[in-house]
Amino acid sequence: MTARLQECDQTIQTLTATLEELRESKAEVEREINTGGATMSNLRDNILVRKFMADAAAIQAQIDTYDMVEAGEARKDYEEKYGPMKQCEQDLNDSVSCGV
Repeated sequence: MTARLQECDQTIQTLTATLEELRESKAEVEREINTGGATMSNLRDNILVRKFMADAAAIQAQIDTYDMVEAGEARKDYEEKYGPMKQCEQDLNDSVSCGV
């Protein structure tokens, strides 16, 4: 009976060691999966950043096509004419409302 007990004890120790090896192997696989997920996330972020940079460059190129001197002159012309024209409109409105 003692031989059978020792045999069972040896089997238990062997199975325990095997179980521990399997747990370590599982942990290693899980670490690799987690690392792979982080890498994929990083790659997605890099793709988005590159797209945003390309979009920003396209917008900047469009802005660069505008004639800023002409825009400045148009703004100055608007500012010079808006006040007097608004006053003229107000005067016309006042004259119409008084005649009613």
